[in-house]
Amino acid sequence: MKITKLTLITAVFALLGASALMADECPGSHCSKMSEKINNSCKKDGLSGSKIYVPYKDDFCFCGCSCLGAGTEVLGSGSIDTVEEFLAGENLETLAGSVEISKVMKDHFEDTAALKIVLQTGRSLLVSPNHPFVTRDGVVKSAVSLSTNDSLLNAENEPVGIQSITPTKYTGTFYNVIMNAKSDSGSDRIILAEGVQSGDWEVQSFRDYLNANVTLREIVAKMKKDQVAK
Repeated sequence: MKITKLTLITAVFALLGASALMADECPGSHCSKMSEKINNSCKKDGLSGSKIYVPYKDDFCFCGCSCLGAGTEVLGSGSIDTVEEFLAGENLETLAGSVEISKVMKDHFEDTAALKIVLQTGRSLLVSPNHPFVTRDGVVKSAVSLSTNDSLLNAENEPVGIQSITPTKYTGTFYNVIMNAKSDSGSDRIILAEGVQSGDWEVQSFRDYLNANVTLREIVAKMKKDQVAK
């Protein structure tokens, strides 16, 4: 395995612990610029669930590997359970049908920035600002880019309106998953969280990396291009 500077920094900080080093959470823009490297580090064996520590100005900061708040209901294979109940090897329902979870990502945060999104169905989600959703026009947007003028999509690709989006603080565990996905369309990376289409960790990471509101197919094309390059 190639040992990169980022991998070494993360391993050292994981051993010492964030509280001992008093590192702060990275600004969203900083994590976005480095999200391809962060994505790779989050996926490495032994680092699942770790915060990823990266150089920032004259110090360090951390980025998390997850973004759905505890208690979020996700559609599994034949049942609806909260996101924290799912394990790697189990299946979730995606737009492409039942697909296996490759890895579960989770991080505990203290008083971190979050958004509460209330849907017109009455259901709500607590997510990190960069959590990805699919809008009615097929564009993948981060939560912070959404407004009440947007509509998300449900399992039948029908629009679901947004009633409100409220910035808040969250202390607790954020979760996300990496799906065992293979399709060029990316439909096997779209899970259903509180009834609306939500991207897995890799959709989130690469949408950040492209730094734009793009289609799911464009995100997957970037993933596959990078895989070929490596």
